[in-house]
Amino acid sequence: MPTRPTIQSLAGVVALLATPWVAAQVVPFTSEHSARGVIYNMTLSPPFDQPQEGYGMAVADLDGDDDLDLVLTSRADGLIGIFENTGSGSFINRSAVAGAGKVRDAIGAIATLQPASVGGVVPAPQRRQVLCGGNGYLSQHETMLHFGLGASTGADSITVLWPAGGGSRTLLNLPEGVVWTAYPESRLGDLQGDGVIDVTDWAAMASFGPGPIAPGREMFDLDGDGDLDGADADAFWARAALRRGDLNGDGSIDGADLGAMLGAWGTSNSTADLNLDGSVGGADLGALLGGWG
Repeated sequence: MPTRPTIQSLAGVVALLATPWVAAQVVPFTSEHSARGVIYNMTLSPPFDQPQEGYGMAVADLDGDDDLDLVLTSRADGLIGIFENTGSGSFINRSAVAGAGKVRDAIGAIATLQPASVGGVVPAPQRRQVLCGGNGYLSQHETMLHFGLGASTGADSITVLWPAGGGSRTLLNLPEGVVWTAYPESRLGDLQGDGVIDVTDWAAMASFGPGPIAPGREMFDLDGDGDLDGADADAFWARAALRRGDLNGDGSIDGADLGAMLGAWGTSNSTADLNLDGSVGGADLGALLGGWG
């Protein structure tokens, strides 16, 4: 038999979690790998050294610590064993099951990742995976796609193509160690996902202010360039169910809105910052007065 390979440290992975949308995470990890087609004789350690009549297996990052845990079932006694990956080459048995409710997954979505360059050199070609269902016997792995990045520390881009004409979405300049979500076109600007882009959504977007996106703000990065800025504000207002300047959402731009803007003059992270430049000022006043009535 060939010599067992040494453990290689990879700089990171990208995990795409496809719920009704698709989340992306770039995290460090360590893994064993071998040449294609080579099987290594590996000695099993507890709890996997005990005979079991296995009936199903699924993998998932159950505890959110960026490594994959195992869920195993036994045909003989129907027991479910949950084994936590300690990250040190061993597993701890956690015999408990949690979770309930409905889960909708974007089965059939295609995710394409371009790793970031390393030292000015573009790394290996794009990686592409399809989110599949039924990938285990009597079991289903979590809806997470993992991409090895090699020496890259992030992704230049991740493009998700949703099935059944669901459109596509590209996110740029994603660093590792953060969970990102790529929302379909129908969710952009709509924080609550209620199908209406209104004053509540604008209040949330304005409270974030301009700058690099952070988790939970991706639906407001309407141009997908990795930050929130005036271009995103323009795109938001073009989609919104209210006019730019209607700060209280009553359907009219009037004295109440003007008073709110003057009261917030010079401040940041305010609904009165209509162009999302970081400060309530003359440009915002001009936009409000331009839509008066």
